[in-house]
Parts: sequence; C-alpha cells; structure tokens
Amino acid sequence: MKLDNPLLVRREYASEERLAKRNAVPRSLSQGRNLEDAAFEAVAELKPARMVDIGCGLGEMGERVQRELGTHVRALDVSPRMVELAKARGLDAQIGDAEHLPFPDADFACAFAGDVDAELVFPDTESIRTFVASTIDRAHLAPRVPEVDGPFRAAARHVVFVAKGPR
Repeated sequence: MKLDNPLLVRREYASEERLAKRNAVPRSLSQGRNLEDAAFEAVAELKPARMVDIGCGLGEMGERVQRELGTHVRALDVSPRMVELAKARGLDAQIGDAEHLPFPDADFACAFAGDVDAELVFPDTESIRTFVASTIDRAHLAPRVPEVDGPFRAAARHVVFVAKGPR
C-alpha cells in the first residue's frame, strides 16, 4: 500500500480522530526527549520571521511556533479538514502538497515537516495492538500481534525537516 495514495489520504485525514489517535499513542508511550519539543527547538534555533508548515495536520506545531516565536506561519495540507483545523488555530492555512508548493520561491525563512527519534515503551500486548491499529498501513495486523510478557521497547524513527531559506 502506497502512503501517498489519494484515496488513502482522503480517508485517513477526512477527520481528525484517526490522526489525533496516531499522535496520542506515541506521545503517551515515549520515553526520553519530548518529540514536539525537539522539533520546536529545531525551528526556534533559526528564529524565522516566516515559516511554511508542510503537512500541518492538526496545526499544533504551527500554532506553537506562531504563538511562542512570533513567526508568521503558513500551513499547508492535502486534507480540507486539516486545513480547516489549522485555520481554527489562527494559522494562514490552505490546501496543497509538498510536491507543488503554491508559494513563490524564497518566500519563507524556514520550511518545516516532521518529528524526531524516540523510544516507545509499551506496557503490555494491548498497548502494542492499539498502536498498530492506529497506523495507516498496518492497522489490519493489530489482532495478529503476539502476546508479550512485560514491557516491550521499540525505537521510533521520525523525520524532522527544517530548511533554512534566504530570509
């Protein structure tokens, strides 16, 4: 299954419930550095006046950057519902994707997309199944997760993309 399939994207991002669940599970199980704080720090280091948040989702990161850094954030997502939610957070949001940015070249001091590495600690089998069930491409495998005895540790690798522009 390709994760860039338009039908899949439309289904997964038609409402915020599945995305919120996918975000909440790793947050509740992560140990060590907070994923959102690490991503925010990467942006804050640049002190951008203008930033584009590509694949803004619920708009949480863009809202934080705008509120705490005073950065003007343009949010971009392929999902009309995610754009609506980002706008409700006070972001200048529109429908679009990373392959065809609807902005002039050099329009932003910073482009952001992504998360960071973490360790997830699952206390039991049911928490692993809940996590797998929340994924886009592996949800159907949740009932097949084998029983584990005690905590299960897993490395989570997420991409952070923060690009510094000319401004």
